[in-house]
Amino acid sequence: MTLFIEFFHDPLCAFCYIFSARLRSLVEEIEGLEIEHRAFALSADQNDLIRRYGSNQAGKEAILSQWKRALSLEPQAQINLESMAKASFDFPYSLPPLLALKAIENQLGASGHWDYFELLQQAHLSEARNLNDPEVLIELAMGLGAKRKLFIEDMATPDTLELVEADLELARMYQVHAVPSLVVERGEWVISGALDLSDLKARILAIQKDIQGD
Repeated sequence: MTLFIEFFHDPLCAFCYIFSARLRSLVEEIEGLEIEHRAFALSADQNDLIRRYGSNQAGKEAILSQWKRALSLEPQAQINLESMAKASFDFPYSLPPLLALKAIENQLGASGHWDYFELLQQAHLSEARNLNDPEVLIELAMGLGAKRKLFIEDMATPDTLELVEADLELARMYQVHAVPSLVVERGEWVISGALDLSDLKARILAIQKDIQGD
């Protein structure tokens, strides 16, 4: 049987960083899991980040404390708190990399979206690169084989923004308030948080069993 799962994530989310690899492992282990990637904005723009935390610097400090918590859940994760703490650029907000993800999906499909999402996360959390820098987004996209001109055009088109906004509206409809979150069978089940692999597997198998029992 096929189980339709919408994976809501934000490239700036440290918990998504450790969860994505776990979900990939589960997809390899359990047949029939169909993953649709959905955008979620922790802070859509600079004003949103400042409204939430009071200032960019306060936001950076609060977010780095979340990185530290994520690292405690997955000590082997390559999360580089020290380098990001020293980075001179303002802490990035979500919309530019979310647009980039939709642009890459237009060229490379869902698998390209997932690969690019993990590249963005590595660049941000491991290498302390600025995901609000268009050249960083373009460089990483081209590394996956995206066509530069088309990628730049797709990032800027209103249609791409509409795709992101549609995902954000879906999150509101499903009452997804944090990431990572999985929405299974269009809202029948919602799984939130960076569950470890065994817990995640148990939840998915229980849902499959529930469906088969209907």
